[in-house]
Amino acid sequence: MIQLIHGNNLYESNTALQKLLKGSYRIIDGSGLKDIDEIIDSSDTISLFNSQSLTVIKRIYDNPKRIVILKKLLTWLKGLKQLPDLIFFEEHLIDTDRYGRANKKPGALQSFIMEKGKVQVFNPKSEIQLKNWIFENLNSQGLKIEKRLIDLIIIRIGNDQMLLAMELEKLGLYTKSFGRNEVIESDLQILTLIEPDHVIWDLTNAIAARNKVRALELNEIMMQEQTDALMIISATVKQLTQMLMVKLFPYQRDELKKALGIQDFMISRLNSTATAFPEQHLRMLINKFIQLDSSVKQGLIDVKLGFTLLIISL
Repeated sequence: MIQLIHGNNLYESNTALQKLLKGSYRIIDGSGLKDIDEIIDSSDTISLFNSQSLTVIKRIYDNPKRIVILKKLLTWLKGLKQLPDLIFFEEHLIDTDRYGRANKKPGALQSFIMEKGKVQVFNPKSEIQLKNWIFENLNSQGLKIEKRLIDLIIIRIGNDQMLLAMELEKLGLYTKSFGRNEVIESDLQILTLIEPDHVIWDLTNAIAARNKVRALELNEIMMQEQTDALMIISATVKQLTQMLMVKLFPYQRDELKKALGIQDFMISRLNSTATAFPEQHLRMLINKFIQLDSSVKQGLIDVKLGFTLLIISL
């Protein structure tokens, strides 16, 4: 058996790897190998004792000498009558060049593995897939949840499945501690309760909606958490700008994802929020915060006072 596992979804690729680690196995860090002797020795030792153990080679595509090493590996593998049990594991996509551009065709070693074994590629889930996965994760814990609460979970945590898996386990234990089998909105407070991105999102929404009391409350929370005040202004401008861009170009989803560097679920969230506010209103808010940022940096006004006055003036 020879396999290659790679992709940008570390949770899924790790899960796939764990399912294959049955019995005895050896893990080799390929990123620091100077030659392939350690891989050959591991395979020869297994063959000598007629064992079904396997060798896992991690991060060999991160090796500075990967071109030479991969070529030697391929030559060695092609000369064997029977392939050893090998799993190549990479924590990122390998079908790209050093600039992150997609390769026109797979490398020689990858092509060999595709012919003789199996290649598994794990990319981040789409918005719908991620929502279904969250639902299934909680369902496997014996819990029910409303669709709108799944949206809130993604907004709070993002689309990192590794982090989501840990947080969903915590959420399950918390909900069950009250003797309930259904997640309610107040349970979500256990998830990344003072997560800056989430608070900034709430802050931006409050500002856009001219909810002065809520905006001042959220700003006070972030100040107490010792969040960089200028970072709050910068993040607020960023999210207001993203809302404006989504409002201006509602049908250019792929272009927006690339230009703004965000995922599908954020585009959907921004779109649903932006529709509630006129274009000129968003432009006015962006200009006010840019002016505040400039005044603070020039020492013309204290950041907390300036922020409070801006909110009051909305």
